[in-house]
Amino acid sequence: MAKGLRWFVLIVGFCLGVIGLSMIIGGIVAHASSAPAQENTGAFIVALVGTALFVAGFLLGMFSFSMFTAIAGLVLAFFLVIGGASSGLFAVVIARADPASFDPDRAAVDGWLGAGLCLAAALGLFLNWLLWTRRRGAHRAVQHFLHVVAIGYGSLHFVSGVILAVLTFVNMASAGGLHGAHLETAVAYAGLAALYAGAGGILVWHGCAALTGVPSTPFRPPPVWLPLLALAVATTVGAVLIQGGVAVGLMPPAQAVAVIMPGLALLVFVARAGDRAQAARRSSWRELLLMAAYGAIGAASIAAIINTFVIAASLVVALVAHGAFNGISSGREFSDVIQNASDYLSKSDLIAPLLASIAVIGPLNEEFWKGFGVRLLKEHRPTRYRAFIWGVASGVGFGAAEVTQYGLAAFHRSPYRWWDVVLVRGAASSMHALASGTVGIAWFYAFAGRRMRFFGLYLLAVALHGSWNALSVLTSARVLPPFKGLSDHTVE
Repeated sequence: MAKGLRWFVLIVGFCLGVIGLSMIIGGIVAHASSAPAQENTGAFIVALVGTALFVAGFLLGMFSFSMFTAIAGLVLAFFLVIGGASSGLFAVVIARADPASFDPDRAAVDGWLGAGLCLAAALGLFLNWLLWTRRRGAHRAVQHFLHVVAIGYGSLHFVSGVILAVLTFVNMASAGGLHGAHLETAVAYAGLAALYAGAGGILVWHGCAALTGVPSTPFRPPPVWLPLLALAVATTVGAVLIQGGVAVGLMPPAQAVAVIMPGLALLVFVARAGDRAQAARRSSWRELLLMAAYGAIGAASIAAIINTFVIAASLVVALVAHGAFNGISSGREFSDVIQNASDYLSKSDLIAPLLASIAVIGPLNEEFWKGFGVRLLKEHRPTRYRAFIWGVASGVGFGAAEVTQYGLAAFHRSPYRWWDVVLVRGAASSMHALASGTVGIAWFYAFAGRRMRFFGLYLLAVALHGSWNALSVLTSARVLPPFKGLSDHTVE
C-alpha cells in the first residue's frame, strides 16, 4: 500500500473510531437519562452503530499503521479501565438515588452495561497489543516510538517549564508581602518550572541522542557535598528571607533548588558508593538522568491519576455503605454529600478507606510505575547493581515531584514552616529511592526468568512504602495511643 493511501486510511479509521466512541457514550447516556415512561430504543441503536464504527475504525488503523494503532489502543485501554470502574460506581450510586427526571433502576443497568463495555474493550485492546508484540520487528518499532514520544513529551514539559519560569519572575516582581497571593503563586511556579524544564530537557536529550546514535559518557558523580551545600544554602536563604520578612520576593528560587537537590544528593551518594565498589562503571549519565526524569514526570503522572481515582472511589464506596446517597435527586445533592463526607462518616469510617488507599493500593501502584522504567531499559542488559541504581534514580525523580507538592502545601499553610517541611520531605525521598531500587533489582531477576524473586522483592518494596504511609496516616489522625495527645504543630 502506498504511503499516502496508508495515511488516508489511518485518518479515516481514526475519525470513525472517535465518532463511534462518542456515539457509544452518547447513546448509553441518552438511554439512561430518558424519562421514566420513555423507552428510547433509538439511543441503544445509536450505541450499537457507534460500536460498529469504533471496531471498523480500529481495524482500519491496524491495517494501515499497526504499530501506532496497537500502542494507541494500549493507552486507550488504560483510560477505559478507569472509565469502566467509574461507570460501575455510577451504577451503584444511582441505584440508591430518587431522581424525578429518569428511572434510576434503568440508569443503573445502563451504568453496568457501560462498565462491561469499557472493560471488554480494554481487554480486547490489551490482547491486541500482546499479539502485535509477537510480530517480527515489533520490539525495535516500540523502542523507536518511545524515543519519539520522549522528544514530544519532553518538549511539552520543557516549554511548560520555561513558561512557568517566566511567570515565576513576573509574580516575584509583583510580590507585595509574605502572605500575598503573588508570592505563593511564584513559589508554586518555581518548583514546577525546575521540575518540568529539567526533566523535559533530559527526555528531549535522550530521545534525540538515541535516534541519532550518539552514545553517552560514563557516569562520574560529583562530590556529595556539592548538592548538599546547594540545598543548605537554598533552605537557609529561603528561611532567612521568610523569617526576616525582607526581600521575600526572592524566595521562590529557593523552592526551585530545594525541589532538585535532595534527590540529587541521594543519587550521587549511592552512585559514589557503587563506584568505589567498581559496580557502577558501566552506568552512563543518560541512563541515570533518564530514569530520574521518568520518575519525575512519567511515573509520578501515571501514579497520580490512579491514586486520585482510587481515593475518590474509596470515599464513594464508604459513603454508599453508610447510605449517604439514599434518596438524592440531583447532581448538586451528590456534590454536597461528597463535600460534607464527615457528616456521614465517623473518624474511623474515614480512616479505613484512606488507609487502604494510601497504605496498600497507593504503594502497589507507585512502586510498579517507578520500577517500570527499568523494564523499559531491558535491552541495555543491566547488571543487578545497574538495575538497582536505575530504580533509585526513578525514585529520586518521583520524590522530587512530591517535594514540589509538599513544599507548596507547607508554604500555603504557613510560610514559616516551609523550610523544615522541605527538608523532611527531601529526606523522605530516601524511602522512594530505596523502594524503587528494590523493584529495580526485582526486574533484574525477572529478566533472568526468576519470577518468584521478582514478586517477592516487589512486595517487599510495597511493604516498605506502605508501612511508611500507614504510619503517616495513623500519626496525622492520632489513632495510635502515643500520638493522641499531640498538638497540630507537633504532628506537622
